[in-house]
This record gives sequence, C-alpha cells and structure tokens, in this order.
Amino acid sequence: MHEDGSAFPGDTHPSIVALETGSSVRDVVMGVLKPDGTLTWILVNAEIFSDPRVSMPTVSSRPSPLSTSRSRCADASPSWLDAIR
Repeated sequence: MHEDGSAFPGDTHPSIVALETGSSVRDVVMGVLKPDGTLTWILVNAEIFSDPRVSMPTVSSRPSPLSTSRSRCADASPSWLDAIR
C-alpha cells in the first residue's frame, strides 16, 4: 500500500517504474502485508544497471525496513486491507 493507504498496483512498483523509465527510483515507501496479517513499512530503491552482454537493462531492488514512526499512515487500515486480512 501507499502511505496514503491506497493500493500499490504492480505497474507502480519501483522496479517496474525503473525498467519502464530507464531511471533509478529511490526512497519509495511501501506497506507490505505479511502472511500473519501484520503490516510492515519498507523503503525501496530500484537501481538500473546496464550490461553489454545483455540486450535489456537490469534492475536491482533493495527494500529496507522503515520504522512505523516515519510512516504517515502507520495506523491506517483501509477497507481493502481489512477485506484481505
């Protein structure tokens, strides 16, 4: 989920955006729902790399934990999240 509690469609994930734009994407906050139903906030960076041996660009995504105190919606519980828990 986004910080505002809205869904995070696949085509807006940092790695996809980086591949589509050819530019690295940094410091994207994402809420990830764990199998136990808890919501964890992560900070994602997606870096573009080019390798002359490969015809298409490569992306490396690195998530880092983000303290809930840094998230503006740590207590958010949108209805779609409640529905999938």
